[in-house]
Amino acid sequence: MDNLPGHFFFAISMPDEVRKFLGPQTAKILMPLKKEHIAPKTKWHTTLTFLGPLTQVHIDQLQSYFSKIPLPCFDLSFGSLGAFPDEEKARVLWAGIDQGANELIAIAEYLRVQLKILDIPFDNKPFIPHMTLCRMRGRRNLGKFMASPFPKGTMTFKITTIGLYQTLGRQFPYKLWQEIELA
Repeated sequence: MDNLPGHFFFAISMPDEVRKFLGPQTAKILMPLKKEHIAPKTKWHTTLTFLGPLTQVHIDQLQSYFSKIPLPCFDLSFGSLGAFPDEEKARVLWAGIDQGANELIAIAEYLRVQLKILDIPFDNKPFIPHMTLCRMRGRRNLGKFMASPFPKGTMTFKITTIGLYQTLGRQFPYKLWQEIELA
């Protein structure tokens, strides 16, 4: 069977109240990067696990297997800014997760264990709890952005679901295939 187009990933989508609260503040911080690929706030999410190429059989298997995640709902808040691979040669600017980071790590690890059992390919890079704000067109020194006054810990919100998503293009277009409740 042929692979479906794009790639798939498990993620937590940011609730509307987060978008409303962080949107104006984040827009000010990102203004100097307006020529880069700034993530639209409607697409803000925290990726838990990137999957390899999948077939429809894989998707059907995932959707039946992951009807519920046996891990509890939890509170999440943001910490400071960070960059991948580092702030001097950045390709990605992100907001780190403060409260809820351990819970995100537990969910990511749970997903990876289950994916191994199902023999579904996934990216095994270390998981760093974050939300992507901007992708650079080339490598940039973002040292000055690391000191930006990101609203650290000023808003806490409850996470109750995760989603299985498919990328539809190069930057931020993606679609939700399945929403999965936490216990």
